Amino acid sequence: MTAASHYASKQRSKARGRAIDSQGTAAVLTDRLDQLVDAASDLSPVWPAVAKVWAERQQMIFKTGSNGRWAPLRAATIIRKHREGVSTEPLVETRTLIKAVTSETPRASSPHFVVFGPSKGEAIDYAKFHMRGMGNPQRHPVPRFTPTERKRMIEKISEHLGFNPSTPTRGGA
Repeated sequence: MTAASHYASKQRSKARGRAIDSQGTAAVLTDRLDQLVDAASDLSPVWPAVAKVWAERQQMIFKTGSNGRWAPLRAATIIRKHREGVSTEPLVETRTLIKAVTSETPRASSPHFVVFGPSKGEAIDYAKFHMRGMGNPQRHPVPRFTPTERKRMIEKISEHLGFNPSTPTRGGA
């Protein structure tokens, strides 16, 4: 065997090794993608974890007055509520609204989506006056998610899908 043919043989062996490795890697990636497809085809197992995040978030909204964004009650309202023996927290007079928007029970769900919050027809129509600021100070019982809240939801779903959300992917994406 000449030096040139010996060199060519080594190069072919290296190439076969890379092909075997890339096929093995491809098989591992294919298996992983199949697992991802299976996990993503039914997200309902993750809904209880998402519900817990939802309920904690909503309870914090009511405890903090939406992080201090809700207008305080007027003095006359506080006096009336004390006289009636009801809560002096905004939007918590009968506790109907807080129960509806902090419940971990979804009002609707499927393998691909979940909806939390009050069901249609619940006796909380007065909340729309606060949401729109019509005759009452504007106080939204379900404000938009903050980036941190959105990240917590994504983390729960990512864990279900088998991703570690704290590990950056290739390319920083």
